[in-house]
Amino acid sequence: MTESKNERRADSAALDLLFDNARSFGAWLDEPVSDDSL
Repeated sequence: MTESKNERRADSAALDLLFDNARSFGAWLDEPVSDDSL
């Protein structure tokens, strides 16, 4: 008998949003990041 795992899987819409439609800045800012931002 195999053990069943409680797994969560992202559907294709979630994966598309994360990896294909995500936006990021094209350059680094030469500024420190505050502790509040982290």
